[in-house]
Amino acid sequence: MADFEIETYTLRTYKSASSPSMIVMYLSSVPAFHGIITWASVFFFETPASSLGFAYNVDQQNLQGHYIAARTTKDDFEFYYRTLQSEKPLRFSYTYSPTGSIRAIRRGHSHLSR
Repeated sequence: MADFEIETYTLRTYKSASSPSMIVMYLSSVPAFHGIITWASVFFFETPASSLGFAYNVDQQNLQGHYIAARTTKDDFEFYYRTLQSEKPLRFSYTYSPTGSIRAIRRGHSHLSR
């Protein structure tokens, strides 16, 4: 399991006539002692995705930090957003397989797992 303290977040909505709408929550970590920042994008879809997402830059030493692309449903968005606004400090935790697929994501008091 890995985790990071959330320093900043940004929200965006995407709508298109040819695809379902989604909300994306972009998270960035507090820089580690060596200056590396970890990033996460949490995608909120209308319907459940086939996986919870992927973790990148996890199988080697790198100077870019992990990048997490996590997926969940829009039903979870309100809880995530309310927690981001009201709890400090806040950590984003994730568990991934050796291939990088996300096994679980945790943030605040939430826990999503498949």
